[in-house]
Amino acid sequence: MKIFLFILGIFVLLSVEVARIYFITPFPGSQEDNVIEVAYFLHRYILAFRIAGIVLMAYPVFQLIRYGKSSIRWTVIVLVVFLLLVIYNINFRLMADKMFYQPENKILLKASGNKVDERVLVLGVFRNNEAKAYPIEIIGYHHQVRDTVGGVPVM
Repeated sequence: MKIFLFILGIFVLLSVEVARIYFITPFPGSQEDNVIEVAYFLHRYILAFRIAGIVLMAYPVFQLIRYGKSSIRWTVIVLVVFLLLVIYNINFRLMADKMFYQPENKILLKASGNKVDERVLVLGVFRNNEAKAYPIEIIGYHHQVRDTVGGVPVM
């Protein structure tokens, strides 16, 4: 029973952390279905899921490390360290804010000098005698445009 609870706790912690990041971050295939509600549900209640996973694991970890054979102890320690590394990486290194930095310099070329294929769909903005076009694929991936056209911010 102890090992079952330990494995269930690891499963709860890992699956929730990975699913939360996978559904929110634009990874290939992560936004194919309408799963954004699931992502925000997981994000909103992540603390409750973490507490549940830790509660499932706490007693079994204590018992297995204290009374288990040497091989069991080391297996439990390695799995807990692995779990902590995964949670650290997901919450600090793989967050969208850390992975997808805002560009510091935007280089927009005239239509004759750009490298965007002419068949690509773009969203065009014209203000105060200034025009700019943004590829829809890029806007869809980053979900935003931060620029100024004709002295007016575009967001």
